[in-house]
This record gives sequence, C-alpha cells and structure tokens, in this order.
Amino acid sequence: FNFTEDGKKTRITERDVVLKFKKNNAGYYNVEGKGTNMFGKYSISGTLDKENTITLFRHFAPIKAKKTVQPALSAAPIQINNQQDSLSRMTLDDVDVPDQPSYEPITAPIDGHYQALSRGVFKVNEDGAHTCSGKWAQSRSHHTTNVTSNFHFGLEEHHAKQALEDMKRKGLIDIRDANDGKIFPVDSANYKGSFKMKKGTAKLQPVIDHQIVMKFRKNTSGSYNVYGKGVNAYGSFDLIGTLILFGPLSGNVELFRIYPPVPISEPPPPPAQSHPKAKSLPLAKNAPTKKSVEKAKPPPTPVAPAPGLIRRESSRQV
Repeated sequence: FNFTEDGKKTRITERDVVLKFKKNNAGYYNVEGKGTNMFGKYSISGTLDKENTITLFRHFAPIKAKKTVQPALSAAPIQINNQQDSLSRMTLDDVDVPDQPSYEPITAPIDGHYQALSRGVFKVNEDGAHTCSGKWAQSRSHHTTNVTSNFHFGLEEHHAKQALEDMKRKGLIDIRDANDGKIFPVDSANYKGSFKMKKGTAKLQPVIDHQIVMKFRKNTSGSYNVYGKGVNAYGSFDLIGTLILFGPLSGNVELFRIYPPVPISEPPPPPAQSHPKAKSLPLAKNAPTKKSVEKAKPPPTPVAPAPGLIRRESSRQV
C-alpha cells in the first residue's frame, strides 16, 4: 500500500500475509489472518460481504514502554466525588441524541479535550451478554507508546433482552435483522464496568463505573456513532465514539471519556490587618486649667519711655 507523509508518497511492502475466510451465519465471510511490514507484525480481522467488498483491520502489536512512564495513569486530572452514593440513577433520556434521518460520522475530539481514550473489542457472547474489553489511556500518544491499562464494561443477558424489547417498541430496530435472536448493538442504561488506574505511588487499582448509559446510531459510513454518559467515584462523565463492526455481533470500539472541568475554588480573603493604635487625646480631667496656663505665662517685659519725655513730680501744695 502507499503511505504519504509530509507530501511524500512511500510504497509499503507487505510480507508473509496469510488470510483465512470463514463463512458466517449471515451469508458472508469473516476474515482472519496475519502479516508483517516495515512497521512490524500484525494480525488481521475483517469481513467479505456479498458484493465481494472486503474490509480489513490491521492490529499491530503495542510498543513496549519504559516503566518510568507509567505514573502518567494517575488520578491527578480529576477530583474524587465523595457524594457518589447520593447521585440519582440515569436513564436513556439523559443521553441527548438528535432525532434525524441520518447521521454523519462523529468527529473525534483532539488531545487535551478528553480525559480518557478506550479502545477495545465489543461483542455478544454465546449466553447473550454484551461485553467489551481492551486498553485505555489518557491520550492517543499513550496508546502508541503502550502507556495503557485494562478496562472492561458490559451488559448482562437479561438487560440485553430488555433493551431489545424496548428498541423494538420504539421502532429503532427491525427484528428481521436479528442474528439468532440477537441484535447488536443495543441502547441501554444498564451497562457497567471497571478500569485500572494508578493512584499515587500504589499499584494499579480497579475503579468501578457504577453505571454507563449508551446509545448507538448508524452513520453514513456504515459504522455506528456512540453517545453516552456514565458515573463513578470521580463523578459523572460524557462518552462519545465510534463502533466499527467486523461481524454481525462484534466490532472494534473507540470511546472518548470527557469529565466536566473541576471548579476552581476562590482563594480565601486576606485576614483583616489591625491598625496601629492612635495616640489618645488628653481627657478633660487631664487638660491644663486656666490658672496653670496663666502661671505658665512669662512675666511682661518692661517698656522703656519714649525719648524726650520725662515725667516730673509736682511740688506744689494746695
């Protein structure tokens, strides 16, 4: 195949490609295989439909990362909600999906606009339960470097049957599309699961997703848009992603988990500063009296007589 990077086209040679075709109960073929090229070894899954159109998925072995990078999967970006038990249970109505005749494929959020990216295989088990397992990371680059941890979620068999009946009643599915009485995927508010996370210096510990609500809508490219919500010890979150089927009852899913931003608490007001004590004015009883003021006055200065004027005593007697 041709690979283009920075405007330069390079031809990639495939080697040792092995394909096996297994007819499925839908009348077409599942494809399995393996191969290798300059990027490494990979496994192959896919389908060959009735129009002889083949769809193949390459699954490369993850690149091993140094253990020192592992602390990236810490609980730092989000805040634990200790009032989890008080949250009310969600319903399908809490997931807002526009009601329209067709849906364009979802545009995946860019790095920095989500908190977790989960990639895994979603399928219907023989007992009718729906399960998904795979790896999650905080970004696409962490998936590339294998800085990941395990995740799992699912829908129990009795909840899957109830979801099937609800979708039939709402006219969202045609029972003629069922495969051995099973429909995939189904909308439900009863998904739940868990994922592993490193908390501080401790080892990886499980975090329970108490409830996951998901709706699936087929888009114009033939895959499914995924819309959802969930709740765990860190609070509520939104889900958005894509499901690409590689069989009637299985597919690859990519889900972006988005937590609401943690509110920034305002800093406490600074403590009130005490003003220095002002000098008190003298009280009335301490104020100087009029007599003390007069006593304190300096004696008058004698004034010399004006020149040329001499007073004489008269010696006349009467």
